[in-house]
Parts: sequence; structure tokens; C-alpha cells
Amino acid sequence: MNRRGFSLIELMVVIAIIGTLLAIAVPRFTETLKKSAIEGEVRELSLDLMQARATALTQRAATSVILTPVSYSGPGVSRTFKYPVTWQGKAAGDSQIKIDFDERGSYDVTNNTNLAICVAPSVPDARVDSVVVFSLGNHLGKLTLGGTCDSGHITVQ
Repeated sequence: MNRRGFSLIELMVVIAIIGTLLAIAVPRFTETLKKSAIEGEVRELSLDLMQARATALTQRAATSVILTPVSYSGPGVSRTFKYPVTWQGKAAGDSQIKIDFDERGSYDVTNNTNLAICVAPSVPDARVDSVVVFSLGNHLGKLTLGGTCDSGHITVQ
């Protein structure tokens, strides 16, 4: 007998296998996309902070970046976050923080405390989820599991 095509049972088995593979792959893929977006926001914030430092240095004038839980703006940049943001020392009523760089591009580290900024601190699997602002530079970091957003609980990378 010369058969052409597939039987209904064979098609149903193939569809079941594809459905099982998709059920496994889709949640992991969306999780990976979320982690990648968080890492991208952290890197973008760090670059914009470095740009603000460079602007202060080249123009020999103090500059500032205004950071809120949903956005930030600085010299030549204004961005909105996709994920919630918090920072070191943020109290419940705080709606923004002003990050000042002097004419030398230096951040005033008050009380020997660096400023930690955390993007989506409740997502544990992102490789980087924080920016630590030091006096003369920024570093990306990872918030330790269960830690609060402060430089003492961030592993700088």
C-alpha cells in the first residue's frame, strides 16, 4: 500500500510534543527577557551618570541628575524606568534624590557613604541590578539576596 501524508495520531503526538516544549521554554524566555531588561536599565543609568560627570568636568560647572522611583533626568537626558527603582537611604515619603557632581566631576560622598541605586531589587536572578556611585566613578553591582539597597549589601562587579 502506497501511503502519503501522516495519520491523525502521528500529528497529535507531534503537536503534544511541541506544546510540551513550548510550555517549558516560554516562562524561561520571558524570565530571561526581564533579567536582560533590568540589566540594560542599570547599564544605561550608569552610562548616563558617567556622562553627567563628564559634562561637569568638561564644562567646569556643577551638574545634577534628578532620580525618582520611575525616571531620571540630567544634562541632555531624560529616561523612564520600566521597573521600580530605589536608592540608599530612601524613606517612604521620598519622591526624588538629587545627585550632584561638582566642577571636577566628583560626587560628594557624605559620611563616607557611597550612593547605591537599585533597579527592581525584588528580582533575584539578574546579574547586575545596582549602580554604586563612588566619589570618582560608578560601578555596577548585584544586591545580595534579602539585603536592603545600600552599598554594604551590594557586590560590586
